[in-house]
Amino acid sequence: LWNDPNLKTFTHWHREKKQLITWPSLWDQYGLMANALHVSTYPTYILFDAAGIEISRWEGKFPDNLKGYVHTSKEDKRN
Repeated sequence: LWNDPNLKTFTHWHREKKQLITWPSLWDQYGLMANALHVSTYPTYILFDAAGIEISRWEGKFPDNLKGYVHTSKEDKRN
């Protein structure tokens, strides 16, 4: 989620950094999702499972141990 104050800021500010993001990233214009997810610190990274259940949350920096939470499709077929 991005809490940029307007769409122009969301689409143009830090464009180079935002282009490196490989996951869905949404502009939260009214702060509805931030409130629903209890996000008070930026950046906050939230990892959900396939059912939409929160698995883990990291506040303030990108998680070092993300690979420990993410399974490849081959691993999923074995479990």
